[in-house]
Amino acid sequence: MSRACALALGLAACATPGPVVQPPPHPERSVAIDLTEDALLLGELGRFLAAAEGGRFDEARSFLAAPLRDRYSAERLKADFEAEPPAMERLARARRALSTSKATIDGATARVPLDNGRSLRAVREAGGWKIAALEE
Repeated sequence: MSRACALALGLAACATPGPVVQPPPHPERSVAIDLTEDALLLGELGRFLAAAEGGRFDEARSFLAAPLRDRYSAERLKADFEAEPPAMERLARARRALSTSKATIDGATARVPLDNGRSLRAVREAGGWKIAALEE
């Protein structure tokens, strides 16, 4: 077979339709997120802690379960945290639990074990996981 013939056959083979290969999705355009309930809960807890530790009590209040939101204004929440030194210790225990604990989720209630043998309790509401008790 001549070189010209081989080249023509090779080009013809390249022109033959084959399987279409799609490039992988661009990382910035990928929207599929696989988060577990545990990760969602711990994320909400982290946002609550950041707000409370940063003195953003309006924001911290938004992470409280409905009965606590009904009872606490942002001003009262701030006053309680400032007047009660153990409140900051409870925040510190909850912060440590973020990196060392795994939540136990039972339906719409979750508990995160703390290093003092107690636990933080959260409940699932329409807006996501909310803090029902910082320590019980």
